[in-house]
Amino acid sequence: MFDAIQLEQPDAQIVHLAYSAVTTCSYESALTAAKGRSNIINYDTKSVTAG
Repeated sequence: MFDAIQLEQPDAQIVHLAYSAVTTCSYESALTAAKGRSNIINYDTKSVTAG
């Protein structure tokens, strides 16, 4: 996903809001994908809700 955004908008700053790192692996996966990229901020929301 990060690659596609960077290809379309090379100057974009990306903020990724992940579900709780305790309940999913999305946060860890995003950290791995963002390694070496200074334009990506990953944030663990530490919460999951269901409606």
